[in-house]
Amino acid sequence: MTLLVGPATPTTCRVSSVLNKDRTQYGAQNMFDGVDDTCWNSAQGHGQQVCLLFHRVVHVKRMELMFQGGFVGEDARVLIATQATPELHVATECHFNDSNELQTLELDCADVTQLRLQFDRSSDFYGRVLLYHCRVYGDETL
Repeated sequence: MTLLVGPATPTTCRVSSVLNKDRTQYGAQNMFDGVDDTCWNSAQGHGQQVCLLFHRVVHVKRMELMFQGGFVGEDARVLIATQATPELHVATECHFNDSNELQTLELDCADVTQLRLQFDRSSDFYGRVLLYHCRVYGDETL
């Protein structure tokens, strides 16, 4: 199993919003830099999301997420697009705890080309999500 996201991979990321549109300080790239004190911080509003475009076919097996307590995307859905089904569809629904701890989500999603993590509800009254780490592990499909 290898890390499928990060600066050394072809994966790109889009997010629904960035706090104060300050992409340098709060942009999506901060979830993948391995630094514990940088993060993606969304603007306010419910329905925040992280969209990963793998630019290759992968088998996703695990996600590890670290939120800032009080700004957790609690109720979430993982949507995927595959080679066979290019439209996004729900792979699983999950709940993340309002905690600073690293949280793991085990998956078994084959032939994935795109993954969207959609937060339907946040522990923050204003709907903000603050995510320090978003690690996606799996295998590249040959």
